[in-house]
Amino acid sequence: MKKRILSFVGLSAMALLLVMSSCKKNETADALVIDQTKTCTLTGHVYAILNMVDFMNDYNYQNVPSGTTMYFKVYNNYYLSSASGFKMYSTTVGSDGTYSVAIPVSPIGAVNVTVSFSDFQADQTQAKWDVATSKYVANGTERKIYHMSDVSETISHEGTELTGDYFYSYSDVFIPSK
Repeated sequence: MKKRILSFVGLSAMALLLVMSSCKKNETADALVIDQTKTCTLTGHVYAILNMVDFMNDYNYQNVPSGTTMYFKVYNNYYLSSASGFKMYSTTVGSDGTYSVAIPVSPIGAVNVTVSFSDFQADQTQAKWDVATSKYVANGTERKIYHMSDVSETISHEGTELTGDYFYSYSDVFIPSK
C-alpha cells in the first residue's frame, strides 16, 4: 500500500512538473502598450458621383457628405507578436471631402490597416443629353445608396504621411410598394 501511495505521489509530481514546464505566459492585449507618439498619418479625399451632369460632362466626382465615418482596424499582433485582438480608430470626412487619422507605427515592422467606410444615402442629380447645347443637363434626382468595400493599407514609418483617395460606388434604393 505504501508503494502505491509513493508511486502515485511520484507520478503526480512528475505530471505537475510536466504541466508547469509546458506553460508559457500568453501575452494578451492587456499587456500591449502602444506608443501613441510614433504615428503615420493617413490622409486623402473621399469621392462619390452625386451629380451625373458633372460626371458625364467633365468626369468630375463630388465630395462625400461631411460627417461620413471611416474606420481603421489594426490587429494587435502587429505591435506585439503574441497579442490577440485589434484596435479600432475612426475619423469623419470633412466638408471638403478630406480625412486624416494618425495610426501608431510598430517597433517590429509594417502594420496592415483595414479601412472600412460607412454607407450613406443621397439624392443623385440625374443627367440627360441636350441636343441644343450638346451637353448633359439635369433631369431630376434619384435616391442612391453609396457603399465602399474595405481597403487594406500598409504603414511602416513614423512621421510619414500616406495619402489615399477613395471612390464610393452606388446602387438604387429599393423602396417597397405599399
